Amino acid sequence: LKWLVWAMMMLGLVIYILGIFFTQLASDHRMSNVSNSESLVLYWGSLGDAVYSLYQAVMGGLDWGDVVEPLRSEISILLVPFFSGFIAF
Repeated sequence: LKWLVWAMMMLGLVIYILGIFFTQLASDHRMSNVSNSESLVLYWGSLGDAVYSLYQAVMGGLDWGDVVEPLRSEISILLVPFFSGFIAF
């Protein structure tokens, strides 16, 4: 049971750190560009949205391709392997 608690804490920490990273990228992109993508705001508009989107992508609540699409199309295609690595491991 002890290892399960540590695994959940580690997963939560990784999701939180990546949530900060993706939210900051989305926020910087929205401030520098006029285009305001609804899906970018939906999945990455706030830290809570980003953490929830990452959690749903890992647990199967959302298709991870739908979650990463705004990052790929609006910001950079280089975020796709980074996001895919997070989902894979």
